Formats: sequence, structure tokens, C-alpha cells
Amino acid sequence: MRCARRAAPAFFTTDALVGLIIVAALAAALAVAAGQQRRSVTRLSDSREAIHLADRAMVLLQTGRPVPAAAADERVDVEPLPDDAPGGQRWVRVTATVRARSFELVGLVPREAGQ
Repeated sequence: MRCARRAAPAFFTTDALVGLIIVAALAAALAVAAGQQRRSVTRLSDSREAIHLADRAMVLLQTGRPVPAAAADERVDVEPLPDDAPGGQRWVRVTATVRARSFELVGLVPREAGQ
């Protein structure tokens, strides 16, 4: 009659430990990826807000209205450009910055706008 061999208990312990190490490594990689994704979403949101802010400022200038003061973490700069423009208008560069993300638009506005 043959005796059934039992697996060594050390092998089972080592196998379980390796499995836990793999799970921990995967959890750490997932945490890093989630953090990077969160930062990317924030950057994209800031960029979209800067685009929206610049577009809003350009529309206000094109309709002859002044650009209102921006919030604390936002900034809008209007720079007249020296290029020739059709009668009664001028070229301007609108730069909007939201938390270190900026966007520029160049467009025609009435000569009196934004002064």
C-alpha cells in the first residue's frame, strides 16, 4: 500500500506570499494610474475653462462690451496687435489663463472695444 505524499507546508506558504505580493503590486499600479488620470482630468478641465473664457472675452469685445474682471484663479489679457484691419476695427489677441493653462484667440473687434 502506498502512502499519499503530503505537500510541504513551506511550499504553500511561499505560494500564498507570492500571490499576495502580486496583488499588492497590481494595487499599487492601479493607485498610480488613478492618480495620473485624476491629474489629467484636472488639466483638461482647466484647458477647457481657459478656452471658454477666451471665447467669452472675444465675443464681449466683438459686441462692443468690456471684458469683466476674472476670478482669482483666472486671468484674461487683451493685447492690441499692430496689423492693419478693415475700417473701424482692429486685431486683438485675447489670452485666457486658468490655473497655469492658457489659450489664445486672435480676432477682429471694433476699434473702441477693450480700451
